Amino acid sequence: MIPFYLQVRCHICGNFVRISNRARDRFVLAKKRGEKLSMICNCCGASRHYHVNELKARPNGMLLIAAGLILGLGTPAVIVLQFLFFADITNVYLIAELAGLIMVPYLVYKAIKSTHESRVNYFNNKYYG
Repeated sequence: MIPFYLQVRCHICGNFVRISNRARDRFVLAKKRGEKLSMICNCCGASRHYHVNELKARPNGMLLIAAGLILGLGTPAVIVLQFLFFADITNVYLIAELAGLIMVPYLVYKAIKSTHESRVNYFNNKYYG
């Protein structure tokens, strides 16, 4: 399971304090780490206990970049490989096959992105207690 980020605003300086998280909701997070999490601000160094309901999930940018790379590099790779192996074949269905294979990197990208967004939304919509 790919982690997403939990963030809360520091009460002293107003910057975001972030932690990486693999828990699917606030109940699992409270069970693993307790109802109040101790977090230290990277800017001002203040340490404070935050209730799990104060935390908001944010998407993992590296996962979205990886999904974009799959789309950006996978689509041209499929097109090049398609023309290298099937360019000499005069087939009526070649265009349909090419369109179908181009959809594979797009479907992988959408699956990664939508799954990650649904996990973030699920965490943000379930409150503890």
